[in-house]
Amino acid sequence: MRLVALFLFLSFVPLPLYNAHAVEVPSNLDELLTDANIGMGKRKASACKGCHTLGKGEKHSVGPNLWNIVGRKIGATEGYKYSDAMSTKGGNWEVKELYQFLNNPRWYVQGTNMTFVGVHKKQHIINVIAYLQTLKDE
Repeated sequence: MRLVALFLFLSFVPLPLYNAHAVEVPSNLDELLTDANIGMGKRKASACKGCHTLGKGEKHSVGPNLWNIVGRKIGATEGYKYSDAMSTKGGNWEVKELYQFLNNPRWYVQGTNMTFVGVHKKQHIINVIAYLQTLKDE
């Protein structure tokens, strides 16, 4: 009984904003992406598969499909219902935006439904973005 009460209580407590401030995007991010380890990025991005699909034409899951994510308008994937916070964020998922979002989704889009706390190692973020850049139509 106590466990159920604790679970119910925690389900209504908002998740903290880990590192609740703007993360500094490396000024040489494009250069770092050139040297990134795409294979390691693919391995790290496997954590995304808990809520997202990654393949071309795959259906949305809990989160939207991530094929062609780089350059895509934020919160505007056809056939997916975003939170108000995400759908009104504005802009596109360029590498600088992805860097900030992947570091701390709940800070970058305050009010998002995404519960992932983020990737906190700079090189891991860079590797994941480099991998996401490969998920595109030629």
